[in-house]
Amino acid sequence: MRLRVKSGDLNLKKHLENSSARATYVSKTTQNQLIHFCGEEIISTIITRINDAKYYSIMFDETTDIANVSQLSLVIRYFWKKSIYEDFVGFLDVQSEISAMNENFDNTMELKATGLNLGQIVLKKLKDMGMNLNHCVGITTDGCSVMTSDSCGAVKTVMAETKNASYCPCYNHKLNLSISQSSSVQAIRNVVGTLKDVIAFFKASAKRSHLLKNVMGHKLCGLCETRWVERHDGVIQFRDCIGKVIETLDHIATWTDMHTAAKAKSLRLSLCNGEVIISIVCLANLLNCTLQLSRYFQKTRIDMKSAQEFLVDTITILSNKRKKSEEYFANLFEEARSTAEELDVELKVPRLAGKQKNRENHSCKSVEDYYRVTIFIRLLDNIIADLKIRFPEETLQLFDFYILFPGESTVDNHEYKNALNRLVTKYASIFGESENVLHGKLCNEMELYELHCKKYKLENCDALQILDSCDEVLFPVITTLFKIFLSLPISSCSAERSFFSLRRIKTWLRSSMTEDRLDGLALMNIHWNIAISVDNVIDRFANSGKRRNEFVL
Repeated sequence: MRLRVKSGDLNLKKHLENSSARATYVSKTTQNQLIHFCGEEIISTIITRINDAKYYSIMFDETTDIANVSQLSLVIRYFWKKSIYEDFVGFLDVQSEISAMNENFDNTMELKATGLNLGQIVLKKLKDMGMNLNHCVGITTDGCSVMTSDSCGAVKTVMAETKNASYCPCYNHKLNLSISQSSSVQAIRNVVGTLKDVIAFFKASAKRSHLLKNVMGHKLCGLCETRWVERHDGVIQFRDCIGKVIETLDHIATWTDMHTAAKAKSLRLSLCNGEVIISIVCLANLLNCTLQLSRYFQKTRIDMKSAQEFLVDTITILSNKRKKSEEYFANLFEEARSTAEELDVELKVPRLAGKQKNRENHSCKSVEDYYRVTIFIRLLDNIIADLKIRFPEETLQLFDFYILFPGESTVDNHEYKNALNRLVTKYASIFGESENVLHGKLCNEMELYELHCKKYKLENCDALQILDSCDEVLFPVITTLFKIFLSLPISSCSAERSFFSLRRIKTWLRSSMTEDRLDGLALMNIHWNIAISVDNVIDRFANSGKRRNEFVL
């Protein structure tokens, strides 16, 4: 405000100089109120959009902030004006909410963030916002047991009151868990541990990190446990610069600090191993296949059909590599051989022993054959099998919405009819009609809809393009079903993105801010593109209590 006055804001200067000391409206209390009302304006805009869209899905996740407060982030996904939105609507203090809901709360009671409590907190927030729970069509969280338990999980609690909602698994979270199955292969598990040790060794010292940057020309990317794309990038980058890393370790091994030199020598010996080199090459090749998929799943405006197609394509690519393992691995082995020659490492089969328990005793014709069977094939088998388990048929069939896409209805007539019946049974209450009436309407529309799709060649179009080409007057049931489908979430990435805003806003210097202030600042930070009406904020402020100055005209 001093800067504004110095810049020539005469009205502000006059207000600060002439107003009563108790009516300047620059105190922290007034700040918090104005921030809160700005947040209310943003929420009001979002709720107006959702009411207009009618159908929505929810995403929520929980984290702990810098002040050790458990924060639950709630995001709502909806289709509005030919576009998909995933809007953050607030942070909820889990412990405070649990104590507020417990009528017999005692300060000495243990406050457990159970799935039941988390689900009740989400429902309370939706009801406070005036949301129609019958119009909630989807729920997404991560895959932890607190969220997804069949007996008392948060999803189960929410679905008890949102009768039309389907649980949509987080595609990105499940993909990450499937990739983690690579650790079932002992060689891969060992090499990942070695990579983490090497990266931690350099990051623990500014001097070592500086030397590595001088040799490589850039920093070494870490293997983050939670940011999935970073895990991909970390392994792929390490594969490309393994020679530079070993060169840097050679330099550090000559330093006078005995502990550092000895550690560098040990890490160098760990990396200069034939099995380690082949494992890194195989793992990097696999992650190159899943990197684009992981990035794609983090996009906001994609539908489940597109996500399913890319997922199936990725599984097909991995399956082809498995079927033609000799051809694919020949190129990888040549790549590993070239790297090994640069590092003066011999690729050889480990010594075989009759009673060996911790190493493969595969009888092989060659070194290449041994590593192909013990590392490459096992790595592919584990991940392909896990992907198929984590993405069951119900998910890949888009909760029966697949029948709405051109060409899918002719695959199996019996299954097509069953899927159509399941759709009608599930969403009849949304349309406010009996199942028989809705079934008749949908069947009649489908006949005209199939001709419409052939005429306008919509076979290879996504859900947004198909919905845009359909007249709501001609296809009222189909367009409504498409809107519901587009409201179904793909992942919980938007909820997790809000945690980055939380870290920027609530820092060590601002660790004591109240929940209302945090919520308002987060809404303004995340929804910077939503215009806030200054007049409406002033009206809210003026009507919130008795003021010394008259704000309402």
